[in-house]
Amino acid sequence: MAIWGGHKPATSAALLVLLTKASTGGASVSYAERVLLVACEFWAAVRNRTLHDYLTHDAQTKIREAEEAFGAMRLTGVGALLRQGYLESTGADPPQSLAQMAAHLEDRLAHIEEPVDEAIEQFVCRWLSYQQR
Repeated sequence: MAIWGGHKPATSAALLVLLTKASTGGASVSYAERVLLVACEFWAAVRNRTLHDYLTHDAQTKIREAEEAFGAMRLTGVGALLRQGYLESTGADPPQSLAQMAAHLEDRLAHIEEPVDEAIEQFVCRWLSYQQR
């Protein structure tokens, strides 16, 4: 996997707005905003190879939420890999450690054909377009 330079500019700008909104106790976060936050957080952990740290507290919930978020962004391949990776790790005999599962997911997602960063940015653009109505 090539070195990742971070989220695309439109995605970073949208995240800054959402994080500022959340930190000031503004209005509640919408479903689309939650999808964006979950997908960006998870993808950054994958690309920075810090998925183990990200999943340390409640891995099952975080993987399920990421699967849903990527599905909402029409990144079904990512969601399928997450589901398959989680099931394989918990069904292994003996079960894989969290570190093994995270490393395995990072490796598999490093070779995914889907343009994840671009799909996230497209989701941001659709979200921003909706906000301007």
